[in-house]
Amino acid sequence: MKRLFAVSKWSRAGFLIALILVICAASFLALNRVELAVRSNLESSMKVALFAADEALRNWGKAHHDTIKFQAGRPLVISFVEEQLLAYRSGKDLKGKGLEGLRDSLADVLGARGYYDFLAISPEMTSIASTNDFNLGKRDIAGLDSSYLKKIFHGETASSPPFHVALNSDITFAGGSGHRLAMFVATPVYGSYGKVIAALLFRLDPSRGFSSSVRPGRIGETGETYLFDSSARLLSKPRLNSGLSSVGPLENGTRSLNIDIRDTGGDKLSSLSVPRGEHPFTLMTREAIRTRGYGSNFDGYRNYRGLLVVGIWKWIPSYDIGVATEIDVSEAYKLYFYIKYFILAALSVTVALLFGLVALIINRNDEALEPAKNIAFLFRKKQRSLKGKAEDRKEVERALLDSETLFRAIFDDAFQLIGVVSPDGTILNANKKAFSVLGSSLAEVQGVLFWEASWWRHSKEEQKKAKDAITIALQGEFVRYESSIPALDGQEHYIDFSITPLKNENGETTLLISEGRDITEMKIIEGELRKHQNHLQELVDKQTGSLKSANKRYRALMEISPAGIFRTDAEGNCFYVNEQWCSMTGLQQEEAYGKGWLLPLYADDAKRVVKRWDEFRGNGGTFKCESRYKCKNGTILWVQIMSVSEKAKVGESAGYIGIVTDITEIKESEEKLQRAKDVAENANIAKSEFLANMSHELRTPMHAILSFADMGQGKTKGLEQKKISRYFSNIHESGYRLLRLLNDLLDLSKLESGKMDFEIRRNDITEAVQIVAEELDGIMNEKSIKLDVVSPEIDTIATFDLDKIIQVLRNVISNAIKFSPVNGTVTVSFSSSMIPNDNGSGGVPSISIAVTDEGIGIPEAELESVFDKFVQSSKTKTGAGGTGLGLAICKEIIAAHGGDIRAESTLSGNTIFLVDLPVEVAAVAY
Repeated sequence: MKRLFAVSKWSRAGFLIALILVICAASFLALNRVELAVRSNLESSMKVALFAADEALRNWGKAHHDTIKFQAGRPLVISFVEEQLLAYRSGKDLKGKGLEGLRDSLADVLGARGYYDFLAISPEMTSIASTNDFNLGKRDIAGLDSSYLKKIFHGETASSPPFHVALNSDITFAGGSGHRLAMFVATPVYGSYGKVIAALLFRLDPSRGFSSSVRPGRIGETGETYLFDSSARLLSKPRLNSGLSSVGPLENGTRSLNIDIRDTGGDKLSSLSVPRGEHPFTLMTREAIRTRGYGSNFDGYRNYRGLLVVGIWKWIPSYDIGVATEIDVSEAYKLYFYIKYFILAALSVTVALLFGLVALIINRNDEALEPAKNIAFLFRKKQRSLKGKAEDRKEVERALLDSETLFRAIFDDAFQLIGVVSPDGTILNANKKAFSVLGSSLAEVQGVLFWEASWWRHSKEEQKKAKDAITIALQGEFVRYESSIPALDGQEHYIDFSITPLKNENGETTLLISEGRDITEMKIIEGELRKHQNHLQELVDKQTGSLKSANKRYRALMEISPAGIFRTDAEGNCFYVNEQWCSMTGLQQEEAYGKGWLLPLYADDAKRVVKRWDEFRGNGGTFKCESRYKCKNGTILWVQIMSVSEKAKVGESAGYIGIVTDITEIKESEEKLQRAKDVAENANIAKSEFLANMSHELRTPMHAILSFADMGQGKTKGLEQKKISRYFSNIHESGYRLLRLLNDLLDLSKLESGKMDFEIRRNDITEAVQIVAEELDGIMNEKSIKLDVVSPEIDTIATFDLDKIIQVLRNVISNAIKFSPVNGTVTVSFSSSMIPNDNGSGGVPSISIAVTDEGIGIPEAELESVFDKFVQSSKTKTGAGGTGLGLAICKEIIAAHGGDIRAESTLSGNTIFLVDLPVEVAAVAY
């Protein structure tokens, strides 16, 4: 101090002024370095948060894309879409089985994933299916535009930009009022031949997904990350939503957002003096919507809550929305402000003291040392007072150091390669990941132009790509490119680079952030996948050609098949029948869809068939059953139904395919065969009964003949003439009985072989009846039976063999007498009749003879069979008498005359035998 005052006062004053200037410059330089460090740290943190939100949003969208692609690839969904497309193009009602099937098939995924509704759009841009009938046949659907649909029909799976809709629109809402947020996710539906036949769309509420996606991007206590659309409306739930009811409706939490992102000019959450719609958009919103790119502002601007914030933003072209990360200026620069105020306070005190010292030096003599000493004393005292503050400054510096350490830890531990480049292309910094992959060190690359770093020297092409990328980025555009670099491990590494420009509020680029991801493994995998994909594509092309040919043959076979063919889904709902099935049943294809394929089942068979079908679906195997079909025209068909399962995955059914075969002729043949079998069995039984009866009939007279002959032979000498006469009479009667039996057998044999002789003459039928009456007089007297022959009122002369007709009448009348009760009456009457011709036109004049008894009658079912050989009525056969040949012989004789013989029952239960004889017979029919 003494030395200081030893020089001239002007020299001393100049020195102090220079010292003040140096201190001020150093202070402002230090403040600038601190500000740059805080900004750099803040920008890195916010950028990581922003890109984390962007990645989460992409994953959310990918999940919805995977869901709808899976649904659109299901065979059942494809079949129903094809059915709806066919209905639309043929002008049929869209509210058919296909629509019901689609709604049932997609109901589970709509409910589970919270989709509003679904739409199926034809290539003509018309809705052919939807959750709501309101949309059917429409071309203009809320929130849907043709440019978006064109991408889908070109094979893309894509999401639409979000949009707001009113509750009275075509969307089904759970409740509430006002508006809802909605967006579409859509994918193409490929038909049987690999062609896009429709677009399948799910409409959803994205607000919850948006809000959950941006939640990881919030930093600090006031920071938030949110989404907004091109109209500057908020699309995700704000983190700090207290008081937001005054700046825009926030309905039902996250379900609907309708807040305009506008600069209110101050913190006015509680009230707005000017309607919100009259305020301008925030700086961030204006820049994001204008540039559709990446941007930032760290000088401060007002957000939609009216608070000063800093932030970065990025536009997402795939959704046509923006994502922004903001934090209040007060929190963002809290540390910087603390250091700044401390340095400025210290600087102010120091400068004031120094200027005070300068004033003393100039205004006092050299001898005024004591006052100067006093000033020096005061300066030292002030220094001591500032010593405590210096300690506080050290605490601040330690906090800053900790903050920088934390930033460096995050910066270095990031999985990306990160570098910071100045506006002139010079590398300012890089993290450890970059050096561990690319080699070199910070000292080797810091201050070097980005494209001249050692990383690119192996290739002029790579250097040019790096330089071009920096040049484009310096123009304010986001750049992304791939580069190959020989890394430390000797392997060729592939890096996915992006360069993002950071701009100030004037739009000037202040820094470039270079990021890179090591995609070497992915490239290797892609290469392998490409090889496999090419090989697979060759196989697919080959198989596709075979499948297309097979599919054409398969469809052709199904259509020309003589059997009906049907296909159903796993629930048993029909979605296909061929033309033969329609021809067989008389139903149209549309009538068979769903459960309609069961409609033709005959009412008595339906319950049995459906029960077996349900068992088959539950247990698997093969379904096979026979049933009757009642066709639309009333025809009854017998059909055989067979079905097997079509497999999707192991143990899982994709549906069922079956055939329906018309077996009516087979059934009729089986019935005829059964009837023939029954006839044969009955004939066999009749034969057995005939043989039993025949043995009895033969033995009985034979025993009588032999017995009476033995008796007569042994007792002839001692017997009276009367007994001998009776024995011979019995022998004669038994012999005659045996003769009749043998005659019947011979007559039947001759009639069947066509060797019976007939003598056709004109005779009177009443004469034949009278001859029979006289022959049977003895039998009638034994039973007191009366034979009533009604006097004819017609001419009874006809041409016939008298003996053969007498044989017929004898058999018929004797049977009537035999089975009539004692004191009964047998009536014979005559009438005119006509025997129909074989062709059904006209007839032959004939005389009808009716023989009526008062006996036990013949059952209705046996009125025809009693004329068969060896057959007797169940009411008249005894098992020990009668051969069953009499009526069979009668039938053959009458048939030979061209006539007819039949039996009928009366109302009282008696039997009438009717014999029709032609009036004129030229010759017998042999």
